[in-house]
Amino acid sequence: MSGLVLWWPRAQSGWKRAFKPNLKTNWKGRIYELHRAAGFYLCALLLISSLSGAALVWPDAATKVASIFGVSQPPKVKASEGKWRDVDELVSLASRAFPDGRVTRLSFPAKAGAPLVIRKKLAGEAHPNGMNNIALDAATGRVLSVSDSRKAGWGERLLNLRYPLHIGVWGGLWTRVLMAVGGIGAALLSVSGVVMWANRLKPKRAPRRI
Repeated sequence: MSGLVLWWPRAQSGWKRAFKPNLKTNWKGRIYELHRAAGFYLCALLLISSLSGAALVWPDAATKVASIFGVSQPPKVKASEGKWRDVDELVSLASRAFPDGRVTRLSFPAKAGAPLVIRKKLAGEAHPNGMNNIALDAATGRVLSVSDSRKAGWGERLLNLRYPLHIGVWGGLWTRVLMAVGGIGAALLSVSGVVMWANRLKPKRAPRRI
């Protein structure tokens, strides 16, 4: 965002060269012009990447923001302790409770009293692993809760888009390519920015006296 502010032309005449870098200059000038133009053309991709990445790193803060649009709290469930039933049987029970989609992940209990969570992906769902969770009591096979992404509120739908947006899978091959270009562009902008900063640190030579 700060780069976009720095890019913004200060005068009306500046718009004529705002979108096209001037490469008819020395190497320092070319780096500046390319940095400025690339930063503008990549700003949308960089914004999507940075915001979705921040939402993944700080999920609690992201949930608070998304709660403006409505986020339902997941039900608190507790599983019983005891010998687990066969995993294949538990997956079958989960599929009976939520028949649509395919199983993509099993999250085993990390502590006593936690449920086994089976995740499923629906056809056409943006998230590569799906966001439909079936929580079961691994000892009894009882279904404790079912989370259906199709019934999620707008806030939850927004949270579910964090990962697909960040890795570019939400629109297919072309959005993956675009996000890859944005990632490479961010690295190049970092390098060119450091070079520009280093050039400013070099002392200017005094003019020769004849």
